Amino acid sequence: MKYILSIIALVLLSGCATPTKNIEKPEFYLGSYDGIWVGQIQQIKGNGYPFVAEGKHQFSIMLVIEGDTVKVYRQPKEGSAEEVKASGGFKIIKHKTNAIIYSQDSESDEFNEKDTSDWVETWNMTLTKKDNSSLYIYHVRAVNNFKNPPDHHANESMGRFFFSFSGELKRIAIVEKAKN
Repeated sequence: MKYILSIIALVLLSGCATPTKNIEKPEFYLGSYDGIWVGQIQQIKGNGYPFVAEGKHQFSIMLVIEGDTVKVYRQPKEGSAEEVKASGGFKIIKHKTNAIIYSQDSESDEFNEKDTSDWVETWNMTLTKKDNSSLYIYHVRAVNNFKNPPDHHANESMGRFFFSFSGELKRIAIVEKAKN
């Protein structure tokens, strides 16, 4: 009887073992996000608000991801790259095959009643891996010029607006983390 109880106890205890988690192993989730990713993103029809020429806007974008550091570049023409929100303006959150890159800033952290140019801007890029060397991107940009009227009027800029873009980016290089 002791023998049978020992076997039952071993079987029950073996079922309690915690399996090894592979969250920190990017090879299980279509590879790491580290690298230089490039591609063209297209405006999503109907999401440019207000008064935007729908579906006609596109631009090339480059993401440089190294661990928890990310830099975003617009590429207005072949061979050029302009960093967007330099000095660590973007943050990244990664989980398995998905990631979110975001930035939120404003013209000034101080309120100035005399100035009419204060703005607040948010960029959000949601990424999901297609495979080890390509990913899908959905980008939303929101701007609030809170001292301007919300609607577009003659001779005035829009007070609030959104743009949405999507596309596919390809990894053109792998960025290795610097070893200290």
